Amino acid sequence: MKKVLSKPTPLSNELWVASFVQNCQKRLDGGGFLDKQEKASHVLMVGGTESRRNALIESLLTALQSQQKVAEIGSLTQTFLIEQEAERDDSDLTDEVFTGTPLGELLCEVSTDEGAVLQLADQLGLTHRLEVGFRKLSSGETRKALIARALLSQPNVLLANEPLQGLDTQTRQEVVDLLNGFCKSGMLIMATDRFDVLPDTFTHLLLLDDQKLEYVDLVAQPDRLEALRSIHHLQNQSIRLPDLPDTLSHIAPPALDANIPLVRMKDIHVGYQGEALISGLNWSVIPGQHWQIKGRNGSGKTSLLKLITGDNPQCYTNDIHVFGYRRGSGESIWDIKRYIGLVSSDLQWAYRVAGTVLEVVVSGLYDSIGLYRQSDSLEQRLAMQWLDVLGVQHLHGISFQQLSFGDQRLVLIARAMIKQPALLILDEPCQGLDTVNRQRVIALVEKLLDQTNVTLLYVTHYADEAVRQVEHTLELGS
Repeated sequence: MKKVLSKPTPLSNELWVASFVQNCQKRLDGGGFLDKQEKASHVLMVGGTESRRNALIESLLTALQSQQKVAEIGSLTQTFLIEQEAERDDSDLTDEVFTGTPLGELLCEVSTDEGAVLQLADQLGLTHRLEVGFRKLSSGETRKALIARALLSQPNVLLANEPLQGLDTQTRQEVVDLLNGFCKSGMLIMATDRFDVLPDTFTHLLLLDDQKLEYVDLVAQPDRLEALRSIHHLQNQSIRLPDLPDTLSHIAPPALDANIPLVRMKDIHVGYQGEALISGLNWSVIPGQHWQIKGRNGSGKTSLLKLITGDNPQCYTNDIHVFGYRRGSGESIWDIKRYIGLVSSDLQWAYRVAGTVLEVVVSGLYDSIGLYRQSDSLEQRLAMQWLDVLGVQHLHGISFQQLSFGDQRLVLIARAMIKQPALLILDEPCQGLDTVNRQRVIALVEKLLDQTNVTLLYVTHYADEAVRQVEHTLELGS
């Protein structure tokens, strides 16, 4: 049985900094970083605004530098060097153009080991620029200079704020190798919003969300970093979602009349064992109208959705029109399901048939739990495109049952969307997911609504799971 994770306890900046500094002190005291054979902690900081990350880095620098030898790669050190160069500029007096302190001198200010300076300059491709003034360096060379100064100072703690920014592909990998090497003797805290190349030594993840912090142990939860990569992948604005190709158009249902509501309910009554659950409800869903359905536990949210999907037999005793069909007028269940994409806990628990991830996604073309025919190459290609959008294409051949709860939920969303349904029903899609997987699901849903004509019906109890495009609310039990 899979463990359901509770929502994280938020921490303030001040509380986390104080706790982290105390932890650093315990690990770094005594003159040896790996005293008592303790493993080093290396922290990856992601999320939040740039100003908030900068403020947190500055707070850490202030709190740590009185106790430990700390170096920073980022705006704080760059600002210090710019101000230092301004003080050294005496061109007003000498009438000579000041191009800045030569790079070699800047590096020797933090290290008397000339051999180490020359070796690191060579590794970063700066040897031919050692005589060049600081002001003449390009933005990429300036970033390399910040990295070189920080490493040459031999700190116990390295605060790296977007250290790979402005570097070419080859140099980024070289810097990552240098950071991995540093982690053998020091503690790395790195802030970034890019996930293409990262050191492989991180033991903890610091997630910044609005005014909250969540500190995650990657040793205990190693899949969290990969989930973050997926979120970043989904939020990339250049990603286009796959369309149903013309060669599979025979799978698409007949087009709907845009002037007819997708759902129309009139004076709905639903009850069980003589007790009314929903009474006198009138509600219509117009194409392109995204709704959140709210209400206390037991108010009838899931029952309402099952009236639409046909999984509640009371749909036949009420005045309900779905996709132009009057329920109970002779329509088949497949006439209705072909317009619907569904993700719910009931579906996830019901999907217990054997099959690979690829087969689960393809089954969405046929609205079946399980795939009972051989999929062709076009269907497989389309399914792979959806898995690629999710960043989990490498899972295509794995059994669906072997996936984590969060990955299963993402695959079921791909299954729901592969046929481009008119109506997407998400009944608490983030239930039981941790922070990163919740963010990943919401990022995908928002991308879907931005790029398709899908209409969303969405159930959640949490404000932080809001979908940006949802502007209409139906509250049951009010």
